Amino acid sequence: MATVKLSDQGKEIVDDARRNKGFNKNDQTWADLAHVSVATLIRCQNGIRIDQQAMVEILRVVEVPYDKVVEKASIKGIFPDTTCYGRTQELADLKKWVTDERCRVVTIYGAKGIGKTTVARQLVKQVKSQFKDVYYLRVQELQSNDEKLTEIMTTLQQNRYLVVLDGWESLFQGGKVAGTYRDEYTAFTEFLKKACEINHSSCLLVTSLEEPKEVIVHNGHKSFVKSLHLKGLDVHSAITLFQHNSFSGNEQGLEEVIQRYGGNPLLLTLVAKFIRDTYGGSVKQFLKLKELAFGDIRSLLEEQYARLSPPEKYIIVLFAFELKPFSGERFNTEISRAKKAPLKIFDEEVSPTQQVLSLDYLGALASLKKRSLIEVDKGEGEGLFYSLHPYLMQYAIQIVCIDIYQNVKQKESNNVVKRSPNLPSDASDPVLHQIEAQVNSLLNSNLSSEDKIKSVFNIFSDLLEQTSQD
Repeated sequence: MATVKLSDQGKEIVDDARRNKGFNKNDQTWADLAHVSVATLIRCQNGIRIDQQAMVEILRVVEVPYDKVVEKASIKGIFPDTTCYGRTQELADLKKWVTDERCRVVTIYGAKGIGKTTVARQLVKQVKSQFKDVYYLRVQELQSNDEKLTEIMTTLQQNRYLVVLDGWESLFQGGKVAGTYRDEYTAFTEFLKKACEINHSSCLLVTSLEEPKEVIVHNGHKSFVKSLHLKGLDVHSAITLFQHNSFSGNEQGLEEVIQRYGGNPLLLTLVAKFIRDTYGGSVKQFLKLKELAFGDIRSLLEEQYARLSPPEKYIIVLFAFELKPFSGERFNTEISRAKKAPLKIFDEEVSPTQQVLSLDYLGALASLKKRSLIEVDKGEGEGLFYSLHPYLMQYAIQIVCIDIYQNVKQKESNNVVKRSPNLPSDASDPVLHQIEAQVNSLLNSNLSSEDKIKSVFNIFSDLLEQTSQD
């Protein structure tokens, strides 16, 4: 139940209004007309917090505008200046959790650039009047500051505050599965666990690339801990984004661009600028490019890819070369086969036990889902299918292409290309085997080194074009 109170100036305005109406401070008639008790009426005039609906009724009787007299929460900290497109349903869910259900901890998580901070900022605008104050803090600036964590926990328990902790993923360790904390940040895990468990009237709003495990444990239908997995914009909202970037919104092929980038607001903003500056706003010309991962978009993907563990990178490349949704049944077959036979990585024998221990396929698959890097869809019956967004698929293939290019330039005397370190070493995918056969055949041909390298890239050109069309 939301509570509000009069500001100091608001108390004076209400006092003048009730005099003009001929009411005393404890007037029973005023209370009856507002459907509240006299005690509530007095608390309201004394600047004590009361139920929001009661405040609306009390002010209605004396004809005082609500927004003119109710105290507004101050926001301590500076949100990034961003524009929110759409998100009506997401904001409705968040508002319900924060105000009606009075959740202690609410997490917004999703892929980089998907708009987590933007949605948090928009939510604060809608609910700030129902809190004493709002605090916005970047988690990266709290690191190595355990005293600040203690201060925040004390604040949560003192009154009804809204505390936004932006960028929780900065506490996680790169090269490990999603949600693995760095050793030096154990205080943060205890802090979040405590915020979920103790009884307090505040709300802690956390944004993160990955859903923290402390939240996963407590998240539930009837709990005081909730999580929102933020996904891409719907087509209508994405078109509005383009319109705000000097497009009419009616350009042919615009919906295809939106689909290629999964409705990611940041990626679409970068693409809109590129199309405007490079092609004069011609979406049709941009689509002829076939290139999806370039410039700042590629830099963002490199940053995300660097955070992945080795088995996660394995799966990303495996799914990318499939060029179509990867079935759960097929995935299980890959796991079973990997456990049965020794595998070769860079011509070195690796035992099945070592391979299984180093590549926790199921854990890596779950981790990629937490990172919002793979899409999961239900097929016919009960089967699941996994896929990548086209831009990520193309990026993964390009990584392998670059690795092979570098290996071709440094090929050994037997003219056999080494495997890319990003290429699944045990994959049974016929596409992978076909590529390796083609590359080895080229290396053993009489072509010049320069022509061999050009031919290697030609092998991948059709693959890259397919990823831009899927």
